[in-house]
Amino acid sequence: MSRSMEPLERQMQRALGLPKGTLDQTLRRARRLLPRDLRRAAAALAEARQAEGNPRLARQVDPARSQEAEARLRAWLSGPEPRRRKALHWLGILASFLVSLALGLGMLAALATAT
Repeated sequence: MSRSMEPLERQMQRALGLPKGTLDQTLRRARRLLPRDLRRAAAALAEARQAEGNPRLARQVDPARSQEAEARLRAWLSGPEPRRRKALHWLGILASFLVSLALGLGMLAALATAT
């Protein structure tokens, strides 16, 4: 599992623009760049990675859950660029605000001309 985790770390660092480091460090730096469910999945992967060094704890790791979490994380990271996705989100919020502002100013102008 360690060997397959290293490319995931690099993929996260490249996609999110983070400096090099371990998976734990990368997750701390990523914080809100990942959606909540993917943060949980990535945290579960980090815990599984730590547990694999201890034989007793390694038995408690669910490999299917770890593989599913890794697949979901990889799919999200390989989709549209996460930074672009976040920028588009903020542009949508800004557009909504500007439309509301234009409607409000139009209503004020209509009231001013009506009186």
